[in-house]
Amino acid sequence: MRSLIFLGFLAAAIQVDAQQGFLSIDCGMEGDSSYNDTATGIVYVPDAKYIDSGVNHKISKTYMDATTPAQAETLRSFPNGSRNCYTIGGIKQGEKYLVRALLLHGSYDGLASVVFDLHLGVNFWRSVNITDPSYLLKAEIITVAQEDYFSVCLVNTNSGTPFISALEVRQISSTDVYRYVNQTNSLVLGTRLNMGDAPSIIRYPDDAYDRLWTPFSNFPYWFNISSSETIQRNPGDEFQVPGAVMATAVTPSDNTSLLLLMSAKPGPVRPEYYVYMHFADFDAPSPNHTRMLDVYVNNELKASNFQPKYLLSTHISLTYDLGTAVEYDIDLNHSGSSTLPPILNAIEVYTLLSLPDTATYENDVDAMMNLKNMYKMTKWQGDPCSPEKFTWSGITCSLSSSVQRQRITSLNLSSLGLNGTIPSDLAKLTAIKSLDLSYNNFTGPIPSFLANLESLSMLNLSHNQLNGSIPDDLYGRQKNGLFLLKTDNNPQLCQHGATCNVGVDDEKKSKKIATPVIVAIAVIGAVLVALLILFLVYLAKRRRPNAPRSQTPASPLKLDELKAMEEKPVGVDGRRFTYEELKNITNNFVRVLGKGGFGTVYYGRLLNGTEVAVKISSRYTTAEAMAWSPMSQTSDSAMAGIKEFLAEVSLLSRIHHRNLVSLIGCCMDNNVLGLVYEYVAEGTLKDHLSDKAGGGLNWRQRLHIAIETALGLEYLHKGCRPPIIHRDVKTNNILLDHNLEAKIADFGLSKAFQTDASTHVSTDVVVGTPGYVDPEYHNTFQLNEKSDVYSFGIVLLELVTGQPPVLRSPESGHIVQWVRQRLTNADISEVVDSRLEGQYDINSIVKVIDIAMSCINTDGSKRPTMSEVVMQLKESLQAEASQVRGNSNSDLVEGGVCKSSNDSVEMARLDVTNIMIGPMAR
Repeated sequence: MRSLIFLGFLAAAIQVDAQQGFLSIDCGMEGDSSYNDTATGIVYVPDAKYIDSGVNHKISKTYMDATTPAQAETLRSFPNGSRNCYTIGGIKQGEKYLVRALLLHGSYDGLASVVFDLHLGVNFWRSVNITDPSYLLKAEIITVAQEDYFSVCLVNTNSGTPFISALEVRQISSTDVYRYVNQTNSLVLGTRLNMGDAPSIIRYPDDAYDRLWTPFSNFPYWFNISSSETIQRNPGDEFQVPGAVMATAVTPSDNTSLLLLMSAKPGPVRPEYYVYMHFADFDAPSPNHTRMLDVYVNNELKASNFQPKYLLSTHISLTYDLGTAVEYDIDLNHSGSSTLPPILNAIEVYTLLSLPDTATYENDVDAMMNLKNMYKMTKWQGDPCSPEKFTWSGITCSLSSSVQRQRITSLNLSSLGLNGTIPSDLAKLTAIKSLDLSYNNFTGPIPSFLANLESLSMLNLSHNQLNGSIPDDLYGRQKNGLFLLKTDNNPQLCQHGATCNVGVDDEKKSKKIATPVIVAIAVIGAVLVALLILFLVYLAKRRRPNAPRSQTPASPLKLDELKAMEEKPVGVDGRRFTYEELKNITNNFVRVLGKGGFGTVYYGRLLNGTEVAVKISSRYTTAEAMAWSPMSQTSDSAMAGIKEFLAEVSLLSRIHHRNLVSLIGCCMDNNVLGLVYEYVAEGTLKDHLSDKAGGGLNWRQRLHIAIETALGLEYLHKGCRPPIIHRDVKTNNILLDHNLEAKIADFGLSKAFQTDASTHVSTDVVVGTPGYVDPEYHNTFQLNEKSDVYSFGIVLLELVTGQPPVLRSPESGHIVQWVRQRLTNADISEVVDSRLEGQYDINSIVKVIDIAMSCINTDGSKRPTMSEVVMQLKESLQAEASQVRGNSNSDLVEGGVCKSSNDSVEMARLDVTNIMIGPMAR
């Protein structure tokens, strides 16, 4: 991200020559001046140059004393937004860094507790749980820089306001130290202890990497020993532990063993532990004085006959996992031939953090960050695409197999009041397929670089103030059917081939000539239309003199829209297929995938091998559409089908989401209407929940399908401008690909709000599928997003129960009543699909049922939004026993130890809760 750099970082880097590779940020500090910490001499800088959100605070004076670090006296809180991120530039990509966050609540807001998450880049780092306002939490991670910048993000979990006191970044120049840290794994600090009687924490300048070594003594069970001699670094020891740390140590008072006992919170998955024990002997070896030790973990021998070096630092590295154990211990026992007891100078305990999520491609990040800064888009925080839950509003991303990064494929900046010329940074979005800049105030000519975006298939520049003419390359691509270009309502923009610089006199003359011609044409056209309507009425009456009149006149079909579709390419890829091409693609329509109200769906394969689904109208043709008129008494059903076809093409050509089926193209060839979709291999969710697929979906798979479907609906409701209501959400319209990822299909009944201010769409007939239709809709014919929420609630009940929405004999009725009757018995097993065979977490099931019942509330205003549903479903997934959030990255709170065998200190939220060190002997 070479163009995205905060100039403030460069200034800060110049100020810290004495601490090469260090950056120390005092969060919430006012002004723009730096200061030197009195204890360490480290330079701290204000945080305003690294973040554009949040509120500055000072902690309560109650929690300020001589021991409070200066950088902990202020903080920045984030009451707004789900994710707020610090972005730190000037990082050396591929190098190891220690990143540390300091958090002291200090009752700045008068509250006592808060829970939120920390993310490093796009990956979960750890959870923060503050219950004591006086406690200074130090969260630390050792990681490899994936980019030339770091993002540290605070994520709101709806349990208080996230905050941070300081951020510290330290480059670790040695490639040998902490060798397990690489591009895919980081180490999260649990505890780092300086054993023995040390007066205070040892850090920089004693420690070149500014690691914090907390003193620990367990007297009288352990003896504290020390040496006034200089402890040298062993050439084979790469950890560079400070000499001051190695100069103190502990030995057991009973001369037998040093035992470190740890206990873990129950959970389905345990983390891997990485333990580094550091040794230096203070007694010179002699025939009668030898020190050798064995190391056991839960009675399993991990190292034997280890002999610490005299006045030289050495170490032992251990890697282990808990398995199913709740408690485990590390025992340093003297070997049989040893005459001296075991010794321990220092210990570090880490848990392994895998980094599963991939960041956005660097050039895409550059472009979006520059747009963010240019247009002051403070709601855009962190990585544009990852994690998916926090994808920036207005963009859609997909994983690129060529670069193994997220690429931006759709950008919607419509209706944001943007000014100036079209930004050149858009040229960096080389994977973009859809770009919507409509309804803004862009000026100047259409830039030619837009034609160089080879993947671009839809460009909407309408309703701006652009001038000049359409570039030849863009016009050529449009003419060749390569993409859809919209430029209407740009008053000063000339269409291709037109003269753009018309003189005033010439313009007046042309107006004098044009005006009477236009009037004449209009009059003649009106007369012809009137005659045509009378003729069609006459024909209709002759054909069906006794035909009953429709109770509700159908709304006129927009003939200009249909004609425009015949002249322009449509669809995501801009493909227009002929009927002959569809015959070849489907091998003459041999394999039927399904049938619907509009027509039949066939399996096909494009010339490049891409599998597709081809929907062909069985009743409605282009000729019918063009011949239809609002006075016709024979075409109501045909008109409805044609309108569904047009609606589906119009909507699918502008929506792009991984959980919505993709439109490849359409056919309007002679007498055929057809749509070509991506092929979704595993059929419908309805088939998988019915006997057709044997009910083979386990609970975890059902939860993922529910979340993915909810994400698709959330995108329709919140990610589209104007918002879209699907209107026919059901298991038969949820398709599953070969990975069982859900994709919502069939947009023939979908409706878009006309404006953002509109909250309802009115219809004159009830649409949808029996069993899924919102009861309020039956009475009011008013649609809003809560109508989809109701239907989705029915889908959730199907996923839980395996029952259809309308049950047949012997238990006829609606699924809602069926579930409610059984819930009155307070026996969840009576509701859950028996094919799950009890393989589920009961709390997860209960959570989903609660979500479903809130979705089907008879009062639509009390139903949740799809965004809320997504969040709640993810919480249910966390409760499912086979899933653990973020690879179950366990976390030991730094310095969390106890001072006797009976004491314990609470640890971080994930898996490990405490570590106990006691005098226990084997």
